[in-house]
Amino acid sequence: MKFIKDIPEYRQMGNLFEHSNAVVFCGAGVSVEPPAGLPGWRKLRDYTLNAIAQKDESLAEYLTDITSIKRTTNSYEIGFTPEVVASQIAKLCPNYFECFRSLEQGDPNANHRYLAKIAKHGHLKYIITTNWDLFLEQALLNENIEYKVYRTEEEFTSFKKSDNQYSVHLFKLHGCISIPTTIIAAVEQEAKGLSFGKIAVLDELQSKFWFIFFGYSGADLKLNLDYLRMVSMKDKAKGFVWNFLKLDKNIESIPSEIDRLAKLYTGRAHLVYGKLPETFDALFFPLNRIQWRKYTLQERNSWQEEKDIKLQRALESWSNQYLDRPTTYQLFGNLLNRVGELDKALICYKKFASLCKTGQDDKRLATAFSKIGLIYQRKKIMFRHLFIINRLKK
Repeated sequence: MKFIKDIPEYRQMGNLFEHSNAVVFCGAGVSVEPPAGLPGWRKLRDYTLNAIAQKDESLAEYLTDITSIKRTTNSYEIGFTPEVVASQIAKLCPNYFECFRSLEQGDPNANHRYLAKIAKHGHLKYIITTNWDLFLEQALLNENIEYKVYRTEEEFTSFKKSDNQYSVHLFKLHGCISIPTTIIAAVEQEAKGLSFGKIAVLDELQSKFWFIFFGYSGADLKLNLDYLRMVSMKDKAKGFVWNFLKLDKNIESIPSEIDRLAKLYTGRAHLVYGKLPETFDALFFPLNRIQWRKYTLQERNSWQEEKDIKLQRALESWSNQYLDRPTTYQLFGNLLNRVGELDKALICYKKFASLCKTGQDDKRLATAFSKIGLIYQRKKIMFRHLFIINRLKK
């Protein structure tokens, strides 16, 4: 199959696909369009907290404190990073990631279908994604493509580039809802970095192929620029093409982390702009383009509302099944403590203690008293600091 290379910005991508010399790396931006609809991290965070707060109406008043604080990493975003919230929830609440199975609802969109089409014609053998959904798998199945998916460490370590049994190898870098325990969503997991098996796969593929990034913000690189091994492999890696969003005259800004990588790779880094799936349309000749539906704003809003309702119900069902009131107050106390709302955290911890005492839960009661003690200790230290500062001012 030949690809269009008339647009200078897309010429490198066209050449890479035509010569089967690319690995595609997909982020959430690939799956947000209908009829797939992967929810944004922030929406998932807020729906989860709302589902938890419904366990006790008194918790609702603290939602704003948790979801509206300023973030230090991105000034234009507010609230705790979803990874921080997921970390706290996963520590206290069993089977949290099980509720993500509701994300299976939907169908592959034009982006998934285009990638499957490229693979079907033998131009794409390796796909890496940070998404947990199953839309890529479904698109490959629809094209009758034999593929192997890698989710667990055991599966990653089993990878052999010489394995020709499968037409496509699909690497789920952050896990998959088909095995919820593999999902990487907690800040501690991101801080640890990738496992040995995943690192081995990234090193192998970067040394043999160019990487083309679609719909990936590079947020993982904020914690560690070498998260994807792109710094360690800079002298051995082929290079990369990174696609950024362009809507009419609005152009997505390039994160400083990706700009630093581009400078490390110099002529082997291509930063391009476009909008999916129109970018794929521009690479294919008219007869080879797939037919995809453009949704009106009303259709998109109606579709999104239906998806949101299903996700909210799944989270509410999880909350009703697995959470009790003491846990909800402990969780909100932890989050309020982190945001510095000590008085409100103290109220939650005292309620946590009261519920444990009523339920004769000695182990958690001890935890509650410990939390209360730490809050008073923090308040005492803060008072001392303020006292010293005021004296110095005089």
